Amino acid sequence: MDEASLAEGKIGGSGTNADNRRFYKITFHERHRKVVTEMYLMHVREQGNKIKMANRQRKLYTNNRKERWNGYWRNMWSHVAFEHPSMFQTLAMDPMKKMEIVDDLITFSKGKDYYA
Repeated sequence: MDEASLAEGKIGGSGTNADNRRFYKITFHERHRKVVTEMYLMHVREQGNKIKMANRQRKLYTNNRKERWNGYWRNMWSHVAFEHPSMFQTLAMDPMKKMEIVDDLITFSKGKDYYA
């Protein structure tokens, strides 16, 4: 049994969001167990987390007025989805300066401090 195979399937019951989640069944030779369990699955998990972070919904938070706190700290904050139609590509400004700003923002967003 020197072959590896992936089988795609679905999870969950009828009419739930769970049945839209996909999973893969991986089979491999026993001698490759250490490589798969220690390295490959960790790599897959890390890549999945990176994709999840890149695709997550951004939110803008603001404090609620004191009258709306209701004595519970969670009610002090409210959020809305951040969906702004403007892009740097459509911004009217000097193209060289625009490119400099975009490069700086990309460098910042890829830094470790951005997600801390």
